[in-house]
Amino acid sequence: MSSIAKAFSDPEPDAAEDIFVGRQPILDRRLDVFAYELLFRSSDRNRADHVCDEDATNQVLSNTFFEIGFTEMVGDALAFINCPRSVLMDESYLPSDRVVLEVLEHLTVDQALVDGCRARKEQGFRLALDDFIYSPQWRPLMDIADFVKLDVRESPPDEVERLARDFRERGVRLLAEKVETRQEYEWLRGLGFELFQGYFFSRPEVISTRKIPTGSLAALRMIAEFQKPGASAKKLTEIVSHDVSLSYKILRFVNSAALGLPRKIDSVQQAIVLIGLNPLRQWATLIMMNANEPPPAEVTRNALVRAKFCELIAVETGHDGSAAFFMVGLLSCLEQCLRVPLADALGELSLNDECTAALLSFEGRIGRALRCAVAYETCDWEQIAFEPLPANTLTRLYTEASSWSLQTCRGLAAL
Repeated sequence: MSSIAKAFSDPEPDAAEDIFVGRQPILDRRLDVFAYELLFRSSDRNRADHVCDEDATNQVLSNTFFEIGFTEMVGDALAFINCPRSVLMDESYLPSDRVVLEVLEHLTVDQALVDGCRARKEQGFRLALDDFIYSPQWRPLMDIADFVKLDVRESPPDEVERLARDFRERGVRLLAEKVETRQEYEWLRGLGFELFQGYFFSRPEVISTRKIPTGSLAALRMIAEFQKPGASAKKLTEIVSHDVSLSYKILRFVNSAALGLPRKIDSVQQAIVLIGLNPLRQWATLIMMNANEPPPAEVTRNALVRAKFCELIAVETGHDGSAAFFMVGLLSCLEQCLRVPLADALGELSLNDECTAALLSFEGRIGRALRCAVAYETCDWEQIAFEPLPANTLTRLYTEASSWSLQTCRGLAAL
């Protein structure tokens, strides 16, 4: 089944579940961490149940970038990720300065694959040949590889020595896999290997977290919009902004250290304008493939009312940051959606200080707008104020926001 078909298939009945990623360190000659290889795991049992390469890689990428967090997984180190043919052939949204693409050993090396790998190199990625065993078909990739990973359990010692000489002359960095004893490490180090991975140093560690629920209805809308030839940033912004969890995941990734943007992004609109539609299309596919049931309808409706009301206040008062007002209103219901304290969720999101203060303590203009929205919900009439707007204007705006929210929820339910 294709990635798009999976996104349209029925979600799992459990709306919240644990997700897993295996992580094994790759060490340099001083035995400092150089990188981590990220591995598919389907449970806390430290092994990979059988799935196809593409599904395994998609799970690793989705769980790493949108659930656990790239920085939480690898810190300042590189990430080595097993790549099926489809990942190597298509332009990648991944941060090229932080990710090493591993070319799997069983792939058929034809001209199309070589061209795809060259294109990824032009994007700035480094390539590693995984579980390398020499055959003539690998020659074109040997010329462009940055790393070669040799499985020292599968290759005879004389073959390891020969390949080590060959790749040293090519300027390729050698990585020894499945090193299990100090004697092997010392021998390989003497042959010029620069990087090491195996049970002698560390077994893979399973990192786990609770999966963030993503609304399946919004997922369908987003995937459907991406299939249109003229998919627009405006329409996609509208779709994403209607779903709290989608907004959270996209903003979290955009603001992660992996992308290294010079400033914090505090609205989906900004994210889409900055990153462009093609990367967003790839991210969305990964997120949607793991979509769960949405939060309760009333939580979604309240989030949309708050978001629209805050946005209308910004527009009515001539504030040019209406997108940030909308986003704060939407994210104010994260605690109910994710079932974690709001402060913990925001810690993962890395919003700017103004938005964070608004969400946690109703500070600033955005915070006062949010407080006003919450006051309407709780009938706390003394807190319903936002100068210079009179009370009747605020009531009109809240009524407009409530009507818009109701229509939007009906539209989602009709899909």
